Amino acid sequence: MRLFKNEAAARDSPFRNSPLAAESDVGDVVVDWVHWYNYARLHSTLGYSKQVEF
Repeated sequence: MRLFKNEAAARDSPFRNSPLAAESDVGDVVVDWVHWYNYARLHSTLGYSKQVEF
């Protein structure tokens, strides 16, 4: 969870475009972060490729 907190919930997070004022705002950030983590992030153990490409 530490990675999620640092990457998604921080005030300067690229996944946030406004304050988290409502529960739906948090849900949007979670969905965006999970998508990035699973589909866009480069994995060193996969030869720095995306999980989907591997």
